[in-house]
Amino acid sequence: MLLRQPAAELERLLYDRAIRAHQLSAPPIFIIGHARSGTTHLHNLLALDPRFAFISYLQTSLPRQFMCITRPELALLRAALPATRGMDNVRMTLESAQEEEMALGILGDICSYKCFYFPRRLIHHFSESVLLENVPAEKLQRFKDTYRMLVKKISYAAGGSRQILFKNPTSTCRIPLLLELFPDARFIHIVRDPHEVFHSMQKLW
Repeated sequence: MLLRQPAAELERLLYDRAIRAHQLSAPPIFIIGHARSGTTHLHNLLALDPRFAFISYLQTSLPRQFMCITRPELALLRAALPATRGMDNVRMTLESAQEEEMALGILGDICSYKCFYFPRRLIHHFSESVLLENVPAEKLQRFKDTYRMLVKKISYAAGGSRQILFKNPTSTCRIPLLLELFPDARFIHIVRDPHEVFHSMQKLW
């Protein structure tokens, strides 16, 4: 974290004001659906359309400094990145489309990944980070501000003219919040045979 801080601070100084002032060219699109329903496959297909901008693996894993990252750092990251995801055979690169949830967890303290990291408190973290239940008003406001800034930053980094395309199964439970942040947002809901989803989730866990 200390090694990354200089780049993060430089990025804040260079781009923070411009990102805050940036206006989206079109309302974002959110791909939703239960995990293991095919959201990643659909996201990867739609991300091939040049009209859309999306958050990459690099951006979601280094949300504070991806705009100021150096070539040596990129080389190290490429060398360390697995060729495929751990739970399936989906190919991974630094440029491939990813969920924004990792970035949200790095930038704040509401993140559904806590359910994996702290399984003994799964119910608590699912209630707070997925369902957004019993979240203190100040904490929820920080999450909203973080989410809004992240979407604007991805749009700004992509040149500002393309429509944002995000994919996150957790967003299925956050539709009211997303519509509060982006009133004209659009949603694509993908579904799959629940028996297939159940067995795929067993393998994931």
